[in-house]
Order: sequence, then structure tokens, then C-alpha cells
Amino acid sequence: MSALRARAEEYLAMRRALGFRLESWGPRLMSFVRFCEERGTTTVTTDMAVEWATSTVRGSDHEAYHARRLDVVRIFARHLQPLDPAAEVPPEDVLDRRQWRIAPYLYSAQEVTALMTAARTLRPAFRAVTWRTLIGLQPRRIASLSAAVCGDALCLLLTSNGRQRNLEQPVRNEDRKRPRERPVRRLFDERGI
Repeated sequence: MSALRARAEEYLAMRRALGFRLESWGPRLMSFVRFCEERGTTTVTTDMAVEWATSTVRGSDHEAYHARRLDVVRIFARHLQPLDPAAEVPPEDVLDRRQWRIAPYLYSAQEVTALMTAARTLRPAFRAVTWRTLIGLQPRRIASLSAAVCGDALCLLLTSNGRQRNLEQPVRNEDRKRPRERPVRRLFDERGI
């Protein structure tokens, strides 16, 4: 067993004793140790860490993914440096961390109408009304929506464009036992939603 492997196992045992599960970090660190052993390296170097982080057999080829892999080695190297002064801690700016996200799809008015029509056919009726409400609220740029049973009424607090509206519908005892389409639908039809 190499000295690097022994240090890595001690490090992982200490972290697990502190309550960390290390389900992905543990195997990644041991993968780095194997990588170093295959190349005959006895300590952590920045070049070796970057080479390991960017040479993934499977997984993403995105640089942000490589930066997360390098984090595993960086944190271990910080732990290792007082024990092994030759260990190098890779700098944080070696790999780019920025995530490029896919642009969101904006539905047209016709697509929203088609979705709401399709949602109307869902069963039970409460599911249909819930989805119609959520789909219908999206184009209005809703800041927040909360629902609660307030005494004898179903209360929806809707915050939109800096304004608040409280939509309230009386709830009868028979409606509490099982949801029905009419009382809930009436709430939305009366309020124009």
C-alpha cells in the first residue's frame, strides 16, 4: 500500500467519523489515488490533479464537471499539506466553473390555451383545476402563490406584478369529505381565472 493511499484512507475514515457519507467523493478520491499510483507519483501535484480531473472515461466533458472533480483533490490536498509539505494544493481558478444553461422555452398563447384545455380532462377534478390554475398563472409572472383552508373557506393568496389578491371560496362540509368539481371550478370561473 502506498503512503498516498494510506493517507487517503485515513482522511476518508476521519471524514466519515465526522458524519460525512462521501458516497461520491470517496470513490472519486480513491480513483485519483489509483491514477497517481499508475503513474508512480507519491504525492499530490497540481499537474497530476488537473490531468486526472480532465481525463474522465465516463461522465461529462464539460469544464464545470471537471472543476467539481478537482475540488475532491483540492480539499484532500489541503488536509494532506501539513502532513506532507511536498503536496501541492491546486488553485481554485484552474478550471472554469461556469454552468451554461439551456435557454427556457416560452410558450405561445395558443400553446398555453391547448395545455389548459388538455388539463381540463384530468381526473380527479381537483387535479384538473390545480393544473389549469398553475398553467394559467405562468404567463402572468406570478411572484408567489399560496393556498390554505381559512376557517370555512379555501384561500389563495396571489402576488402578481406588485399586487396581492386574496381569492376566497366558502368550503361546505360535504366538499371537505371528497373533492367535487363544481365548488372549485366555480371559484375560478367567478374570479375570471
